[in-house]
Amino acid sequence: MLRQQIVRLESAEIRAREDEAEAARYCEYLEKLLQVRTAELRESTQQLGMEIGKRMRIEAALKKKEERPRSHLENNSKNASGAKKGIN
Repeated sequence: MLRQQIVRLESAEIRAREDEAEAARYCEYLEKLLQVRTAELRESTQQLGMEIGKRMRIEAALKKKEERPRSHLENNSKNASGAKKGIN
């Protein structure tokens, strides 16, 4: 009876050590996975930042391009109304 209890305790101790080793391996796996995913996230964030900057530059260029004809038309309109006043 005592012998059986000792065997059970030894078996439980062996299982506990195996469980601890497995938990340590899994923890190491998760840490590596975390490093990989963090690196991927950093790269994605950097790419998105570059794309946002590019789109902002394009948007600014388009606004500037749209303003040129508008101001040109406004100047022509002012010149034409001034010319009309001079004709009368």
